[in-house]
Formats: sequence, structure tokens, C-alpha cells
Amino acid sequence: MKVILAFGGRTKLPQAREIVERFVKMSRRFLSCKVEYFKDLKDCDDLKSRYRGAIIVGLSPDGVEPDSEGFAEILKEAMDSGRDIIFAVGGAEGFSVDGCAKIISLSKMTFSHETARIMVAEQVFRALCLIFGHPYPK
Repeated sequence: MKVILAFGGRTKLPQAREIVERFVKMSRRFLSCKVEYFKDLKDCDDLKSRYRGAIIVGLSPDGVEPDSEGFAEILKEAMDSGRDIIFAVGGAEGFSVDGCAKIISLSKMTFSHETARIMVAEQVFRALCLIFGHPYPK
């Protein structure tokens, strides 16, 4: 079972990529985790063909807004099923969540795709700390 962060579009800020990679590295203490960057990530179908059987969670302002425990529960359900889980964040052009297994929102506010990437990576690490009973570093 692995966590895949699927990000569409370009990252203009190298610092954003560095922060994401830092959280991914810390997440690997618990289980396999990686980031995949896609030039043109338009919808969940782009990911379904590449990652057969994975649970795809699309991010959209229209999705349910879980708290950190709810986010951890989404990850835990995937772990319990033994299936890979993908958190998909579109680029500046947007992302269609049609066909995604779950649709979540980070907030009612709108964030740049670079900020959303950092937030998802951090929440994955936080969720793993909650699941495995590890104190979140402060």
C-alpha cells in the first residue's frame, strides 16, 4: 500500500516543491509515499489507467471538508483495504473530479495549487502520525 500525491501543472516556486518533498520524506517513516508531477492532469481518468485499483481522492472546493481526524480516516480506510491511495491536486487550469472515489476540500477558501500541494502533503504526514500514534513534531 502506498500514498501517491498526484500534482498537475508546473510548480513555479521551488520552495513549494522542497516543502512537499520534506513532508513526503517524513511520511515514508510510516509507509511508502511518493509525489508524481503531471504536465496535463485533467481528471481522475488520467490516474485510473495508470494506477489500477487505487482509491483516488480528488481535491475540489465542492468536496466535503474533513478535519484532520477525518482526513486520517480516509487514509486509514485505504490502508485497511490494502489499496493504494492517490490525492490528486490539479494545476492552475483546474481538475475535474468526475470519477474520483472521494472528493474533499481543504477549505471554503481558494488556494493556489502550490499551496494546496503543501497542505495535502502536510495532512498526509499528520494523518500518519495520528494513525500510528506518533506525536506530531512541533
